[in-house]
Amino acid sequence: MPKPMCASCLGSGSDPGRAATSRSRGRDVELGPGQAVLRSSAEAGNMVVPVSPSRFVGLRLPRKALASLVRDPEDMLIRPSPANTEAMRLLALYIRELDHSYQLATPELRGAVVRHLVDLGATSQNSALRQPVCCRAHNIAAQSRPLRAIPDANARQRVSHCCPMSHMSNPRRPSPSLPIVSRLKGSPPVIVAIGGFVDCDALRRLETIEENVMKFALRGYFLALGASLALSGAAMAQDISVAVVGPMTGSEASFGQQFKNGADLAIADINAAGGVLGKKLKLEVGDDACDPKQAVSVAEKMAGARIPFVVGHFCSSTSIPASDAYAEGNVLQITPGSTNPQFTERGLWNTFRVCGRDDQQGTVAAAYIIKNYKTKNVAIIHDKTTYGKGLADETKKAINAAGVKEKLYEAYTKGDKDFAALVSRFKKESIDFVYVGGYYAEAALILRQMREQGVNAVLMGGDALVDKQFAAIAGPLAEGSLFTFSPDPRKKATAAATLKKFKDKGIDPDGYTLYSYAAFQIWSQAAARAQTTDAKKVAAAIKAGSWDTVLGKISYTPKGDITLIDYVVYRRDKDGNYAELPAGQ
Repeated sequence: MPKPMCASCLGSGSDPGRAATSRSRGRDVELGPGQAVLRSSAEAGNMVVPVSPSRFVGLRLPRKALASLVRDPEDMLIRPSPANTEAMRLLALYIRELDHSYQLATPELRGAVVRHLVDLGATSQNSALRQPVCCRAHNIAAQSRPLRAIPDANARQRVSHCCPMSHMSNPRRPSPSLPIVSRLKGSPPVIVAIGGFVDCDALRRLETIEENVMKFALRGYFLALGASLALSGAAMAQDISVAVVGPMTGSEASFGQQFKNGADLAIADINAAGGVLGKKLKLEVGDDACDPKQAVSVAEKMAGARIPFVVGHFCSSTSIPASDAYAEGNVLQITPGSTNPQFTERGLWNTFRVCGRDDQQGTVAAAYIIKNYKTKNVAIIHDKTTYGKGLADETKKAINAAGVKEKLYEAYTKGDKDFAALVSRFKKESIDFVYVGGYYAEAALILRQMREQGVNAVLMGGDALVDKQFAAIAGPLAEGSLFTFSPDPRKKATAAATLKKFKDKGIDPDGYTLYSYAAFQIWSQAAARAQTTDAKKVAAAIKAGSWDTVLGKISYTPKGDITLIDYVVYRRDKDGNYAELPAGQ
């Protein structure tokens, strides 16, 4: 009987600069990220990996199947594959899909997947093929059901490893040679079976599982089962991808940069503390340019990539339509800056924010107007956007409820630069106070053109005027302008350490920078508490808990709004800096 073959290899998934070592036949083979090695199950050996979070997966490739695809399987033994080849990446993608809690629905589908894995395993070794290998691509996710997870009390923690599945362990129901994957780091130990049966005695056949040395008793168990191919941890791409999405380009790009600055440092800090569930976070960045159609496209892309969590978007007109795509794609969304109430009023399970709502800041703005301009001529204008009109309407509603009627209620178009006609209306109606529901660029131009026409009315806006670009556009004329925003998070004791890190990088974490940082803090803590990155389970954990952030302790209503309402009024000085008005004012 010819000797069956087994391949085994390890790699450091979190430290690509350190190699894993596979030892067999008196040789040491170093494996870098994205590599694999084929070994014979008839030969004893061991594998050594650096002491760091690692991951490897084993596949048993039947000798007959492998021999039908390559000229000389024996010649492939103990030779590292080329790194990150297309076949290796596709093989990793398939295994990752199968390791994502799926159960293949039919024997035919299970057989097709096995054939595909064998094809890719052979191709990844870059050997001369006997015949062309046609990858039998199947959409596993669309044709499958959740895998059954089998607890194994004897499994060791901190180490992810492969365990062959033996059809011999249940002779009454023979099954083809199929792979299984065991996931142990940071979560309850399970063996995931893909069709067929699991022989949990395989774990007891492992002689030792240490932090950095794993020795396998390869004779016997593997002798009966054929070959196995194991990917290095880096090839399995076990990082958890998360995303930040906002206006990275366009007129509101400064807010997108704030989002990204907060995300970059949050990811770095979380990874430095050990990551989430023992895995590192990898940040993806999406640009919606504050355009609703582009936002939906980005959201669908993130959902298609199976990213479990997105921080974004900024403009309410993008956050709201994107949230529907995220909900359909099982993605949890926390916005640092979308304030329109409808974002959390539609009954979606996946929508959260770390900022307040327009009906909250509109009430604060209205209180200021009522106190200081009750008998004056007030104009309320907006830019027709979801954010701008929503904020203007909430402010209007609040002053009307107090018996104050605005003199003028008008709209302009976002992106306009000439406001001469609007300013002429202000002059004609002797307007004393202008409330702007809109973004900083147009608000600053309106202020400049007001002064050019001799209109000295006070201008006030919402949180979009917090950006320093407002003062840059308005220049010295920004002095005396007002806006509503939360108490400056940079002054909170809970942000002191993080503030220093930003300053060490030469970044002023103004505006929504710390809000973006806080969103990642909340998600990472909730995922750790839920012991999963499953979006719905993490969403439930967020609503059930309270979270320590740079903004302070945050808890949520069932709708996904923060329970703390803390808008205040700010005034800018001649240098464009802003300070909170005293409570009496």
